Amino acid sequence: MFNYLFFREVIVFANKYPFQYVIMILSIYYFINSYVFYKSIYLCQKNPFFMKSKTILAILFLIPTYFYSQAKLDKVIFLDSLSHETMDKDYKYMRVIKDYYSEKETYSFFDYYKSGKIKTQGTTESKNSLKQTGMSIQYFESGKKRIVSNYKKGELIGSYFELYENGNKKLEAEYIEEKDKHNSLKVKSYWDKNNIQTIVNGNGFFEDNNENSYSQGRLKNGVKDSIWEGVSRMEKYRFKEKYENGKFISGSRFEENNQPFEYKELDVYPKPKKGMEDFYRYIGRKMRIPLNLGNLNGTIIIGFVIDKEGKIIETKIIRSLYKTLDDEAIRVLLSYGDWIPGEQRGKKRRCTYSIPIAIKPGLN
Repeated sequence: MFNYLFFREVIVFANKYPFQYVIMILSIYYFINSYVFYKSIYLCQKNPFFMKSKTILAILFLIPTYFYSQAKLDKVIFLDSLSHETMDKDYKYMRVIKDYYSEKETYSFFDYYKSGKIKTQGTTESKNSLKQTGMSIQYFESGKKRIVSNYKKGELIGSYFELYENGNKKLEAEYIEEKDKHNSLKVKSYWDKNNIQTIVNGNGFFEDNNENSYSQGRLKNGVKDSIWEGVSRMEKYRFKEKYENGKFISGSRFEENNQPFEYKELDVYPKPKKGMEDFYRYIGRKMRIPLNLGNLNGTIIIGFVIDKEGKIIETKIIRSLYKTLDDEAIRVLLSYGDWIPGEQRGKKRRCTYSIPIAIKPGLN
């Protein structure tokens, strides 16, 4: 565990100081590590008690090997501001997947702020994509708990708690399992920043305030009801929406001219004009794999943006397999054509997307 924490701090250090300083730190670390190890052996040889205990000497030999083996089993992934995998140097977060290179049913993972402070800890059923299961804990960068939640097959389910950074309660709620859609949130209790409880037994006034938007309205039996109003800070518009028993009915968006634009859906996600099935068939049909790379086995992950016109832009390789195949995957992706753009509250918007492309032996 010490070795892991040390190398985590080295990664943080490497983002602040010149490379030669990092090399110096690593050199000192290995010198101290080696000195302590061999000094321990020397003391064992000089002390009669230790000479009698071959077990202790064997443990001393095994300790460095154990830490080195553990480090080799883990995988470090860098994440952008949306927690998408990235290869950029200006990453926002770092994820460590424990025992990645072993085969298990579940894997523990830890997300860290760039400062090295813990951000999230939890368990995933898949080591290649986050599919959480069981309890998950999120932290403020100060180290204080922020959210305690539970997952089942990647979906939030059961009890859900939020806290303010000063430790006061913010939200007590529950995610209810739904058959044909994402699980729904049912609020039980809510406290504002002044520690005044405004939601009791699922009823009362609720404010949802974050860096991207602000909205307020009444909850009835734990779900949105009646009229809700708010502001999109990113898109610079205000909105007014009607809910009945938690179900969105209709909404109006108001921009600078103050003219209302009516919408019947909150979110419309981007998709290929002929559907995802056609899209993946096209990718598989058009990918050209050189004969000398026909035995490669792995997955390329490509990130891209669907702009407001439905065009694919800003492509980047998130997980590389081989440079030639990476370039080919981007070529085929860009050749597919336009998508249907995404919308939020009836307004077209840029959407970040990522797709995996599996490469298996014999596909060429």
